[in-house]
Amino acid sequence: MAIYSCPQCSELFEADPNLGTVVACPHCNSTVSIPAPPKEIKPGEVLGGFEVIREIGKGGMGNVYLANQISMDRQVALKVLPREFTEDREAVEQFMKEVRFSGRLTHPFIVTAIDAGEDDGVCYLAMTYVEGRDLDQLVEADGPTSDKQALKYALKIADALNYAWEKHKLLHRDIKPGNIMVNEAGEAYLLDMGIAQHISETLERQEIVEGSPYYMSPEQSRGEPLDWRTDLYSLGATLYNLIAGVPPYDNDDVSKIVDMHSEAPFPEPETRNPEVKIIPEVTAVLKKMMEKNPDDRYNSWNEFQSEVRKILAKMKQTAKVPASKGKKFVLSKSSADLRGNVKSKARKLSQLLRILIILAIAVLAVIGAGAILKFTNDHSARTALRKARQYSKQPSCDKGKAYRLFAQAKKASDKFLVSLELNSQANSEYQKIRDEVMALRAKMKKFSDTFKEANYLYGDATRLQKEGVTAFNATRNDKDKLNEALEKCSRIFPLLDSLKDIPGKQEQLKIKIFRRRVKELMAAIRKQQWEMQLQKR
Repeated sequence: MAIYSCPQCSELFEADPNLGTVVACPHCNSTVSIPAPPKEIKPGEVLGGFEVIREIGKGGMGNVYLANQISMDRQVALKVLPREFTEDREAVEQFMKEVRFSGRLTHPFIVTAIDAGEDDGVCYLAMTYVEGRDLDQLVEADGPTSDKQALKYALKIADALNYAWEKHKLLHRDIKPGNIMVNEAGEAYLLDMGIAQHISETLERQEIVEGSPYYMSPEQSRGEPLDWRTDLYSLGATLYNLIAGVPPYDNDDVSKIVDMHSEAPFPEPETRNPEVKIIPEVTAVLKKMMEKNPDDRYNSWNEFQSEVRKILAKMKQTAKVPASKGKKFVLSKSSADLRGNVKSKARKLSQLLRILIILAIAVLAVIGAGAILKFTNDHSARTALRKARQYSKQPSCDKGKAYRLFAQAKKASDKFLVSLELNSQANSEYQKIRDEVMALRAKMKKFSDTFKEANYLYGDATRLQKEGVTAFNATRNDKDKLNEALEKCSRIFPLLDSLKDIPGKQEQLKIKIFRRRVKELMAAIRKQQWEMQLQKR
């Protein structure tokens, strides 16, 4: 998904650039043209000396492929950039300079740019390949990360950002979970350092707002001058998402999320996710990183890193609490017993009574602890399930968010001693919402693929119609071009008809607008054919 600014009402909204070249603004319903998505490269294709193996990611700044650098026989990550880059020659030249500059960044936690170029109208960037998952994928698959592990990731990324700022006065401007990779050894790496800034400047001329609204600093969204503290804020929002499992602010309206970063108070992580376990010191760090006024944040990257190291040291010290040394009860016979002397009955009864009392206390303690644990786990599971149910009943319910909430409820209900009835309810409702989400994703995949095919046909028809007009103006009546264009258009309508069951007002409005465009194109083609017939007479 990418963020766009409507030229009519200036409001921000999200849209998938892969679904077509025109969308309806959800705020004022105006038609907004969006840049075409990057060209899709198939496995086996060679681009600038890189042989594509498979696609490994998509984003607003381009599609990413695993590729083999033929000259060096090594695997790289190959990013294919948006098409509008190729159309702006000045932007391409400046971009190449930025890549050469960023290639000089030498830091263990920065993914290095290897090469960049243009091949057959396609702009690409080759980077060091890190085998692993980005933090978005990590949270999606495994849920929230412990505050200790999250701080370790943040410490490494902060070190990379500190190096970029102190040595090169370079900002990232698009810090988010999707731009931080973690390999199998648990090392964190920063993507797009030195590249994101120039790409975002170019995209802004295309009415695209680069940078995710979930992690964008208040000063960045307002278009104010930026320094290293904007990356600190975005890293704080990213760290928040990693620990809580959800971003700090959320809303169905993208522009409201941006406003919340500037105006809404800092949300305690427990209010966004009741299941989260975070110590007060970590919450204080997040709050300071995400202060609205940059002057109220940390004074330097070094100060932030020093604070994080203190917290990690305290966590390590707390984990080394020595085990308690309790007295051992040793029941042995006295020397007199060994010689055949019998203890007094009173003493035997006293010892037996002590043992029984100790056993009784132990049993009661276990029962009590079990009861407390059962109550706690039951309460957490019921709270999570109630929250998921309440959200799913809202008119503006987002299925994806509802799915995450029911997943949290299921996880809570799977804990030890949770009642079977509650566990069954949570698992049943989770499975139901999961099936709905999977079905919706399948429909949206069908929508994406079908709409993309319709767009290709429309593009071919437009090209053929232009070729027919050119031939007509040159007094060459090429009716075959126009007939072929009409045939392409006629194939679009069955495709659009097959999408009638796709939910969502945005999608249906998009189909309606696209259908009207096809009809207008067909009318223009028929008019051209009529003019050609008149000319023959």
